[in-house]
Amino acid sequence: MKKILLAVYLASAAFLVQAGGFQVNTQGQKALGMGGAFTAYNKDASAAYFNPGAMAMLDSGRYLSVGSTLLMPRTKFLSNRTNAVTEMEGQNFFPSYLYVAVPLNEKISVGLSVNSPFGLGTKWDDNWEGNAVTQEANLKTFYVQPTVSYRFTQNFSFGAGLVYAYGDVLVRRRIGEFNSDVKLTGQASGFGYNAGIFGKVKDEVFFGITYRSGVKFNLDKGQATFTNVPASLSERFPNQNFKSELELPSTLSVGFSNRINSKTVLSFEFNLTGWSSYDSLNFNFENQATPDSRSGRRYEDAMSFRVGSEYTPNGKFAFRAGAFYDETPVRDEYISPDLPDGGRLGLTAGASYRISERFELDAAYVFEKVSERRATTDISKVDISSIAGTYRTLVNGIGLGLNYKF
Repeated sequence: MKKILLAVYLASAAFLVQAGGFQVNTQGQKALGMGGAFTAYNKDASAAYFNPGAMAMLDSGRYLSVGSTLLMPRTKFLSNRTNAVTEMEGQNFFPSYLYVAVPLNEKISVGLSVNSPFGLGTKWDDNWEGNAVTQEANLKTFYVQPTVSYRFTQNFSFGAGLVYAYGDVLVRRRIGEFNSDVKLTGQASGFGYNAGIFGKVKDEVFFGITYRSGVKFNLDKGQATFTNVPASLSERFPNQNFKSELELPSTLSVGFSNRINSKTVLSFEFNLTGWSSYDSLNFNFENQATPDSRSGRRYEDAMSFRVGSEYTPNGKFAFRAGAFYDETPVRDEYISPDLPDGGRLGLTAGASYRISERFELDAAYVFEKVSERRATTDISKVDISSIAGTYRTLVNGIGLGLNYKF
């Protein structure tokens, strides 16, 4: 029983890292419609997030963008032991954003970005085969980023911003044969920064480079709640606080866009996300009798490739399409039902309708197929918590956004 309880701690640590491994790439409807290839394309206030350098080169005016995306992931698990298929309980998510970009003069613009670039939610039936690994896991993040951008010349600008980030986490699972449960919850905050450059190579050919730093969350007073723990172990495993740290990764984005004619734009982008910073995660418990935990994760850096296009037939409508491939940072031996992540191949589409000179409505759709992952078990490795089987995941998303120019 003691080993089972300790394994639960380690598996919970694994969830936190895996939660960081789930990027949410629905940070603007125009960008989503173009497959996320937006680092080298400035169209609205979302430049405050995608490339602060591009903000100073927006057309004259003040910009406001708000929006949300309905994400609908669906996951199935095929057990090696029973050959039974278990469906993860369907959950829908609404990552949202707000962006503002305001020029102070011909060279300087300021902006604000509020969004949720990381997060996940998984929930399985309480009595499913893997309930000792996970029953429920949830991570929410909120980033607030004030930004300033400076236009050096007609063809080159630079921008940078500070980031304040807040995170909220919940993990729940069964403990062994006694039908005991454990729930870990906590909130934390951290700081980071981003910087970007935007420029014109020649007529109608643009480039953009953006770097977003990692953000470290210091969780000082997490709450560990145990229920139905045998009396003989209650002194070692009481409800208590714990401390931990979680560093969300840095991201480097490089993009090019080309307006091939007056109506059509093509955009390309490469991203490198520094997941290798997740080598291990520690939990230090308040009760001296409770053993602290150290969980090895050994994540790998991951690349993504994005391409998108926009066609504007007239002043009222614009149509977009895109595609992307995202590598997963999760090694085969660390696949877990907390987040059965895999490489992601996605197709996107979008459109805009200009309601008036000031208002514009955006819509986008995304379909993602996550590569099939086959998990195995290895009882010799206490820092890995999984069950043997195959995971299959599909994701659909529909987004709406509103832009206001004033």
